[in-house]
Amino acid sequence: MNGKKVVVTKKFNIKKFFKKIVNKVKKIVVLIIDKYKSLDKLYQTIIKAWIILLFVLCIFLIVLSTKSKDLSSYYEWEDYLEAQAILYAKDNDIVAPGNKPLIISDDALAIENYIDKDAPSNTCLSYVKVYFSYDNDSETGAGEYKSEAYINCKKYTTLGYSENKK
Repeated sequence: MNGKKVVVTKKFNIKKFFKKIVNKVKKIVVLIIDKYKSLDKLYQTIIKAWIILLFVLCIFLIVLSTKSKDLSSYYEWEDYLEAQAILYAKDNDIVAPGNKPLIISDDALAIENYIDKDAPSNTCLSYVKVYFSYDNDSETGAGEYKSEAYINCKKYTTLGYSENKK
C-alpha cells in the first residue's frame, strides 16, 4: 500500500445518540416511580413535602434574582449620578460654604451635559448631595469631593430621599 494509512471514520448519528439518551432517561424515571410506589404512605408523603419545598424554594430564588436584577439599574444610575456630580463640581470649582452639602439636581446635570436626560432620570426624580472635605492641611485648600445620590422612581426610592432633600 504505497505507505499511506487509511483512516476509516464512523459517521456519528445524532438521532440515534439522543434516542439512546431518551430511552435511558425513561428507564430511570420508570425505576424511580416503581421504587416510589413501593414505599409506605408515610415516606411517600415525606418525599412529596420535600419536592414541594424544593419547588417553592426554586421559585423564590428565581423571583429574588430577577428582583435584584431589576434594582441593579437603579444602583448603577445612583453611582453614575454621583460620579457626574463630582465631575460637575470639580469642573466648576464649586464648594458649598461652611462644609454644607451642595445639592445638584439631575436637571442641572442634564442642562450642563453631564448626564443624558433620556436615561432613567426622565422617569425618576433625582438629586445629588456633594460634599467637599478638606485634608488636615487646610491652608492649601486641598481635599476631596464625596457625593450621595438620591433617586425617586415608581419601583425604587433611595432610602432617605425625602429627608435629605432639604
